[in-house]
Amino acid sequence: MPNISNAIEAQYQILYTHFQEMIVILSNYVNDVYNEQQRIATKFRRLQVSLQDAEENFLSIKASHENIRSCASGMKLTQDLLAGEIWSLKQAADNALSTSYDGTFIWKIPGVRDKIGMY
Repeated sequence: MPNISNAIEAQYQILYTHFQEMIVILSNYVNDVYNEQQRIATKFRRLQVSLQDAEENFLSIKASHENIRSCASGMKLTQDLLAGEIWSLKQAADNALSTSYDGTFIWKIPGVRDKIGMY
């Protein structure tokens, strides 16, 4: 029976070696999966930081845009006020031009030149 016993022991030895090889392969696979998980987690953290930076930049740009809009609105108001002042000065200049200081009476009718088509 030593041959049968030796044959059984040889088969167990083959199975044992095969299981050891499978354990090594599975262990390597688990290590690879763990390393990939760590790589993905690191990349995810970097993307989170990039997203936060982008959000901060967006908020800064939005604030700048609102500031520019506010300034533009103020500039429009100032432009309208200056246009009114220029019109008033033009009217005063037109009135001064139609006044005679030599004793001759000149009719002062505002906008006569515009009304009769003289420029």
